[in-house]
Amino acid sequence: MDRQTGLMQELTPKERRANRVVLACFGLAALAAVGFIVVYWAAGTDMAALGGTVGACFLLLAAGLGHWSHELMPEGPFEEEYPTLRSPATEEAETLATLDRGGIARRRALLGALGVVGAALGAGAVSTLRSLGPSPESLVHTPWRGGRLAVTPEGDVVRASDVPVNSVVSIFPQGFTTAPDAQALLIRLPPGLNRPLPGRASWAPDGFVCYSKVCSHAGCPVNLYNREKHQMQCPCHQSTFDVLRGAEVLFGPAGAPLVQLPLAITADGLIRSTGDFSGPPGPVFWHKYR
Repeated sequence: MDRQTGLMQELTPKERRANRVVLACFGLAALAAVGFIVVYWAAGTDMAALGGTVGACFLLLAAGLGHWSHELMPEGPFEEEYPTLRSPATEEAETLATLDRGGIARRRALLGALGVVGAALGAGAVSTLRSLGPSPESLVHTPWRGGRLAVTPEGDVVRASDVPVNSVVSIFPQGFTTAPDAQALLIRLPPGLNRPLPGRASWAPDGFVCYSKVCSHAGCPVNLYNREKHQMQCPCHQSTFDVLRGAEVLFGPAGAPLVQLPLAITADGLIRSTGDFSGPPGPVFWHKYR
């Protein structure tokens, strides 16, 4: 501490001011990096605030480094006559003293402040990893569970009496209307048309069948329904699925049928699920290599 105090006393007033300016720049840069983290977690879609905070951080960091370089580092050029390979002891001592007074060795506080900025920037970068999305394992299961009521995208419960024959309703599990993997299309078929797959005879009470809207080709929402042919169609690449036979693929690039949701009707006429989809929804390649 005594040595460091002594060295600080050797600084000129100009160097002391420069030292404070660099510390201030690094401190503000660290605060800007922390601000980026706060904005990202509080309002991750505010691109102006995110760009402003990270831009301010790098601007202040550049200003601090530039001021350090111009005001606190030894000024050159430094020359040495050839072929002298070793300076006299007195010259070495003078050079070391100069470097010690104006160079990196003495700037522990500046290096510490620079480390704080780097740590804050690193923390900000790590905090954005959540934007990569959920773990692929989470795609296997959706929010649908046994007993969970079906609701419209607006959150209204779906009653069987409110769905006429040959009509469709987009549904979500209650409480999860923003879950993209849970979106499904509820269809009420005329009596006797459905040809359930083995083990699914009880999945379509009173002609209600339900399939995931996430296409098994590229994940587009399958929103189109042909009432005359009882087919679901994907608007992106025209994959067509047979609603009467387990949503098997009739046409297009889809690699697998749409997964089906098992349904039941409660005593008071509400539509509910009896479990999750028959398999992971979405493109086949999402799950093939998980």
